[in-house]
Amino acid sequence: MESGHVQVWKNAIDLSAYEFSPKVREEYRKEYGEDAFIVGHVGRFVEAKNHRFLLEIFKEIVERKPNALLLLVGDGPLFEQIQERALALGIEQSVRFLGARSDVPQLLQAMDVFLFPSKFEGLGIVAIEAQAAGLACFASTSVPQDIGITDLVQFIGLDAEPKSWATSVLESDLRRREEDTREALQKAGYDITQSTEQLCEFYSHLDADHHTLR
Repeated sequence: MESGHVQVWKNAIDLSAYEFSPKVREEYRKEYGEDAFIVGHVGRFVEAKNHRFLLEIFKEIVERKPNALLLLVGDGPLFEQIQERALALGIEQSVRFLGARSDVPQLLQAMDVFLFPSKFEGLGIVAIEAQAAGLACFASTSVPQDIGITDLVQFIGLDAEPKSWATSVLESDLRRREEDTREALQKAGYDITQSTEQLCEFYSHLDADHHTLR
Protein backbone atom coordinates (compact mmCIF):
# COMPACT_ATOMS: atom_id res chain seq x y z
CA MET A 1 0.00 0.00 0.00
CA GLU A 2 2.70 2.50 1.00
CA SER A 3 4.76 1.80 -2.12
CA GLY A 4 1.78 2.56 -4.37
CA HIS A 5 1.62 -0.94 -5.84
CA VAL A 6 -1.83 -1.52 -4.38
CA GLN A 7 -4.95 0.49 -5.10
CA VAL A 8 -8.32 0.06 -3.40
CA TRP A 9 -11.52 0.45 -5.41
CA LYS A 10 -14.70 0.91 -3.42
CA ASN A 11 -17.86 -1.11 -4.04
CA ALA A 12 -19.47 1.92 -5.66
CA ILE A 13 -23.18 2.34 -6.36
CA ASP A 14 -25.41 4.32 -8.71
CA LEU A 15 -26.08 7.27 -6.42
CA SER A 16 -28.76 8.69 -8.72
CA ALA A 17 -30.85 5.53 -8.26
CA TYR A 18 -31.03 6.12 -4.49
CA GLU A 19 -31.40 9.89 -4.48
CA PHE A 20 -34.33 10.92 -2.29
CA SER A 21 -37.55 11.51 -4.21
CA PRO A 22 -40.68 12.83 -2.43
CA LYS A 23 -42.76 11.47 -5.33
CA VAL A 24 -41.42 7.92 -4.97
CA ARG A 25 -41.80 8.09 -1.20
CA GLU A 26 -45.43 9.15 -1.47
CA GLU A 27 -46.18 6.41 -4.01
CA TYR A 28 -44.66 3.61 -1.94
CA ARG A 29 -46.08 4.76 1.38
CA LYS A 30 -49.60 4.40 -0.01
CA GLU A 31 -49.15 0.64 0.29
CA TYR A 32 -47.78 0.65 3.84
CA GLY A 33 -49.59 3.62 5.36
CA GLU A 34 -48.91 7.27 4.73
CA ASP A 35 -48.97 8.05 8.46
CA ALA A 36 -46.94 5.01 9.51
CA PHE A 37 -43.53 5.31 11.15
CA ILE A 38 -41.63 2.90 8.92
CA VAL A 39 -38.55 1.13 10.21
CA GLY A 40 -36.63 -0.90 7.65
CA HIS A 41 -33.90 -3.44 7.12
CA VAL A 42 -32.43 -5.03 4.01
CA GLY A 43 -30.40 -8.21 4.25
CA ARG A 44 -30.35 -11.98 4.04
CA PHE A 45 -32.00 -13.90 6.84
CA VAL A 46 -28.81 -15.31 8.31
CA GLU A 47 -27.31 -15.22 11.80
CA ALA A 48 -24.88 -12.40 11.00
CA LYS A 49 -27.74 -9.97 10.30
CA ASN A 50 -29.10 -10.39 13.83
CA HIS A 51 -32.80 -10.31 12.94
CA ARG A 52 -33.86 -11.62 16.35
CA PHE A 53 -32.31 -8.65 18.10
CA LEU A 54 -33.76 -6.37 15.44
CA LEU A 55 -37.25 -7.65 16.27
CA GLU A 56 -36.66 -6.97 19.97
CA ILE A 57 -35.66 -3.40 19.14
CA PHE A 58 -38.76 -2.96 17.02
CA LYS A 59 -40.98 -4.39 19.77
CA GLU A 60 -39.78 -1.57 22.03
CA ILE A 61 -40.40 0.96 19.25
CA VAL A 62 -43.94 -0.18 18.44
CA GLU A 63 -44.91 -0.26 22.12
CA ARG A 64 -44.08 3.45 22.32
CA LYS A 65 -45.17 4.32 18.79
CA PRO A 66 -48.19 2.16 17.84
CA ASN A 67 -48.19 3.35 14.22
CA ALA A 68 -44.72 1.88 13.68
CA LEU A 69 -44.26 -0.65 10.89
CA LEU A 70 -41.23 -2.83 10.18
CA LEU A 71 -40.28 -3.72 6.60
CA LEU A 72 -37.90 -6.68 6.31
CA VAL A 73 -36.46 -7.06 2.81
CA GLY A 74 -34.57 -10.21 1.91
CA ASP A 75 -34.66 -13.99 2.00
CA GLY A 76 -32.56 -16.72 3.51
CA PRO A 77 -32.46 -19.87 5.66
CA LEU A 78 -33.76 -18.16 8.83
CA PHE A 79 -36.77 -16.55 7.12
CA GLU A 80 -39.42 -18.78 8.70
CA GLN A 81 -37.73 -18.74 12.11
CA ILE A 82 -37.83 -14.95 12.16
CA GLN A 83 -41.48 -14.98 11.15
CA GLU A 84 -42.16 -17.31 14.09
CA ARG A 85 -40.19 -15.02 16.40
CA ALA A 86 -42.27 -12.01 15.35
CA LEU A 87 -45.40 -14.03 16.18
CA ALA A 88 -43.98 -15.02 19.58
CA LEU A 89 -43.24 -11.39 20.39
CA GLY A 90 -46.78 -10.40 19.45
CA ILE A 91 -45.69 -7.91 16.78
CA GLU A 92 -46.56 -9.90 13.66
CA GLN A 93 -49.28 -7.43 12.67
CA SER A 94 -46.70 -4.65 12.51
CA VAL A 95 -44.05 -6.54 10.53
CA ARG A 96 -43.99 -7.04 6.76
CA PHE A 97 -41.78 -9.80 5.35
CA LEU A 98 -41.20 -8.63 1.79
CA GLY A 99 -38.79 -11.31 0.58
CA ALA A 100 -36.17 -10.64 -2.09
CA ARG A 101 -37.01 -7.47 -4.01
CA SER A 102 -35.67 -5.68 -7.07
CA ASP A 103 -36.98 -2.28 -5.94
CA VAL A 104 -34.76 -1.72 -2.90
CA PRO A 105 -33.96 1.91 -3.86
CA GLN A 106 -37.67 2.72 -3.87
CA LEU A 107 -38.35 0.85 -0.62
CA LEU A 108 -35.62 2.86 1.09
CA GLN A 109 -37.52 5.98 0.08
CA ALA A 110 -40.57 4.76 1.99
CA MET A 111 -38.66 4.16 5.23
CA ASP A 112 -38.12 6.63 8.06
CA VAL A 113 -35.34 4.71 9.83
CA PHE A 114 -32.87 2.03 8.81
CA LEU A 115 -31.81 -0.50 11.46
CA PHE A 116 -28.54 -2.39 10.96
CA PRO A 117 -27.70 -4.37 14.13
CA SER A 118 -25.43 -6.91 12.43
CA LYS A 119 -23.12 -9.15 14.44
CA PHE A 120 -20.48 -8.64 11.76
CA GLU A 121 -20.17 -7.27 8.22
CA GLY A 122 -17.51 -7.14 5.52
CA LEU A 123 -18.61 -3.56 4.95
CA GLY A 124 -22.39 -3.22 4.83
CA ILE A 125 -23.02 -1.70 1.41
CA VAL A 126 -26.75 -1.39 2.10
CA ALA A 127 -25.94 1.22 4.74
CA ILE A 128 -24.18 3.22 2.02
CA GLU A 129 -27.31 2.90 -0.11
CA ALA A 130 -29.49 4.02 2.79
CA GLN A 131 -27.38 7.14 3.25
CA ALA A 132 -27.64 7.84 -0.48
CA ALA A 133 -31.40 7.87 0.10
CA GLY A 134 -30.97 10.34 2.96
CA LEU A 135 -32.11 7.75 5.49
CA ALA A 136 -31.14 7.83 9.18
CA CYS A 137 -29.16 4.66 9.99
CA PHE A 138 -28.66 3.00 13.36
CA ALA A 139 -25.86 0.44 13.11
CA SER A 140 -24.11 -1.80 15.59
CA THR A 141 -20.50 -1.09 16.50
CA SER A 142 -19.75 -4.53 15.03
CA VAL A 143 -20.29 -3.04 11.58
CA PRO A 144 -17.13 -1.46 10.07
CA GLN A 145 -16.86 2.23 10.95
CA ASP A 146 -16.19 2.85 7.24
CA ILE A 147 -19.93 3.07 6.64
CA GLY A 148 -20.09 6.25 8.75
CA ILE A 149 -19.65 8.56 5.78
CA THR A 150 -22.36 11.06 6.74
CA ASP A 151 -23.87 12.20 10.03
CA LEU A 152 -26.94 10.12 9.20
CA VAL A 153 -25.21 7.11 10.81
CA GLN A 154 -25.30 6.45 14.53
CA PHE A 155 -23.40 3.50 16.02
CA ILE A 156 -24.74 1.61 19.05
CA GLY A 157 -23.17 -1.38 20.79
CA LEU A 158 -24.86 -4.76 20.75
CA ASP A 159 -24.39 -4.85 24.51
CA ALA A 160 -26.98 -2.06 24.76
CA GLU A 161 -30.52 -3.17 25.59
CA PRO A 162 -33.17 -3.13 22.83
CA LYS A 163 -34.92 -0.40 24.84
CA SER A 164 -31.80 1.77 24.54
CA TRP A 165 -31.73 1.28 20.76
CA ALA A 166 -35.41 2.19 20.56
CA THR A 167 -34.84 5.34 22.61
CA SER A 168 -32.00 6.41 20.30
CA VAL A 169 -34.26 5.93 17.28
CA LEU A 170 -37.27 7.73 18.70
CA GLU A 171 -35.33 10.65 20.14
CA SER A 172 -33.28 11.33 17.00
CA ASP A 173 -33.96 14.02 14.44
CA LEU A 174 -35.27 12.05 11.47
CA ARG A 175 -36.44 14.98 9.36
CA ARG A 176 -33.38 15.33 7.13
CA ARG A 177 -34.48 13.25 4.16
CA GLU A 178 -33.68 15.94 1.63
CA GLU A 179 -30.15 16.46 2.92
CA ASP A 180 -27.75 16.09 -0.02
CA THR A 181 -25.38 13.22 0.76
CA ARG A 182 -24.10 12.81 -2.80
CA GLU A 183 -20.98 14.96 -2.34
CA ALA A 184 -19.88 13.11 0.80
CA LEU A 185 -20.44 9.71 -0.83
CA GLN A 186 -18.58 10.82 -3.96
CA LYS A 187 -15.60 11.98 -1.91
CA ALA A 188 -15.60 8.63 -0.14
CA GLY A 189 -15.38 6.85 -3.51
CA TYR A 190 -18.86 5.35 -3.72
CA ASP A 191 -20.10 7.00 -6.94
CA ILE A 192 -20.17 4.32 -9.66
CA THR A 193 -19.87 6.93 -12.44
CA GLN A 194 -16.68 8.44 -11.03
CA SER A 195 -15.34 5.03 -10.06
CA THR A 196 -15.85 3.72 -13.61
CA GLU A 197 -14.05 6.71 -15.12
CA GLN A 198 -11.14 6.35 -12.71
CA LEU A 199 -10.87 2.62 -13.38
CA CYS A 200 -10.84 3.18 -17.16
CA GLU A 201 -8.13 5.81 -16.73
CA PHE A 202 -6.14 3.44 -14.53
CA TYR A 203 -6.19 0.67 -17.16
CA SER A 204 -5.40 3.16 -19.94
CA HIS A 205 -2.23 4.17 -18.09
CA LEU A 206 -1.33 0.52 -17.56
CA ASP A 207 -1.79 -0.16 -21.27
CA ALA A 208 0.33 2.89 -22.18
CA ASP A 209 3.08 1.82 -19.80
CA HIS A 210 2.98 -1.71 -21.22
CA HIS A 211 3.47 -0.46 -24.79
CA THR A 212 6.27 1.83 -23.65
CA LEU A 213 8.10 -1.07 -22.02
CA ARG A 214 7.72 -3.17 -25.20
